[in-house]
Amino acid sequence: MQKLNQKNVHNKNTADIPYAMPDEEAEEYEGPQYKPGNISGEEALLKSRAETKNLEPEPPANILGKWGEYSQKLFKLRPPIEYIYKELIPKGIEGGLFAGGGTGKTFFGLQQTLYGAAGLPFGRLEPTRPLHVVFLCAEDEERFLLERAENIINNDGLLRERLDLIKQNSHIKSLTDRFTPFVQFNNHGNIEETNVFKNILNELLQWKNIDLIILDPLMSFWGLPENESVNGQALIVALRKIAKTTGATVQVSHHVSKTATVESICGGGGRGTSSIYDGLRFAFGMLKVLPTVSGKAGELKANPEYTRLKFQCQDKNPSFAKMFSAKSNHAAELPGILFFRRGYKGVLEPLDVIDFYKEARTELLSFLKNSAPISKNDLLRENVCAEIRGKMKQLFDLGREKLEQMINQLISAGEVEETESQEQGPGRGKIVLIVTK
Repeated sequence: MQKLNQKNVHNKNTADIPYAMPDEEAEEYEGPQYKPGNISGEEALLKSRAETKNLEPEPPANILGKWGEYSQKLFKLRPPIEYIYKELIPKGIEGGLFAGGGTGKTFFGLQQTLYGAAGLPFGRLEPTRPLHVVFLCAEDEERFLLERAENIINNDGLLRERLDLIKQNSHIKSLTDRFTPFVQFNNHGNIEETNVFKNILNELLQWKNIDLIILDPLMSFWGLPENESVNGQALIVALRKIAKTTGATVQVSHHVSKTATVESICGGGGRGTSSIYDGLRFAFGMLKVLPTVSGKAGELKANPEYTRLKFQCQDKNPSFAKMFSAKSNHAAELPGILFFRRGYKGVLEPLDVIDFYKEARTELLSFLKNSAPISKNDLLRENVCAEIRGKMKQLFDLGREKLEQMINQLISAGEVEETESQEQGPGRGKIVLIVTK
């Protein structure tokens, strides 16, 4: 009886079935050899497939495409870019909210979810339609999220009217009882996706047409040391995978340092490696507006921004936050800095900031109309005008130099004119300021 070996082949009638091959034919076979023993035919087949695959060269990959295929698409009809907020954030990209502690980043995510699901504007964020939004929070328990959501809805009658739409279009989930990192080190020290990531992604894919996925906070979904660039790049790859496979925009919230400024966030993002900020396609910044700021010598002085907002709200101890575009790769940026007042139990209330320069002009013109004739020098230096100078400084951050600039602008605009006072007789009057309009 001839000695038989096994080979994994495709015969004419049956695929992937091992068949017996005489020794003289086996000599021509260069694949893995298996001798009779305790190993089963099925196990031999599996091992043969695995080892043979390792011996075969990888098929050539078409990475670069055909020469010139990009330019052939120029000025051709194609689907328009879809936005979740009007001309602000395209669908299907990854971005972030870089927020200081206590600014209300979780409230922001909740309000984005509720207003987006209802199809209502939240400040300058105007959804193109009612959005399907998923908010995954790994920092706050469900009971707190429920209370916050109820406070948000009760604070706005329009949201209350669209409660059914909110229930239909949003999914809010607390993950505080779960281990949530998306990436981890394997036994060989390489970075890999976690089972949690794979499971979450599979569940998201079961829900069709998601527009926005909010992850709060980023650190709970990272799982790796935050200062290594390669670790940040691995997380970006995971976020991009969610965005590309679901078609949704993914937004993560990330902490910034206590000393963060608008400039520092726009320059490098939040805590840890800057590769997170660099990899995201858009980023918002959010900071508290503090009552005081540090002066040139390190001393604390009143913050003019806070003073103006406080004056507008007529509140003794208000709390404010400001938001701005730190980065925008594929759309327009927010139109300037947006302000929020912290309302009932921390709800973020968009604040339409008044034109403080206009208010300051009105205040100054009112003073000039109702006071005895005074000169420019009186207004800027004399004790008789100390009270109005103090008011202009406190409310509108108009020191002596800025106040003089305003007076000159009012004169140039013809709203105020300089004329000689006749109170002390001809030739002895001084030049005073008179309101003409």
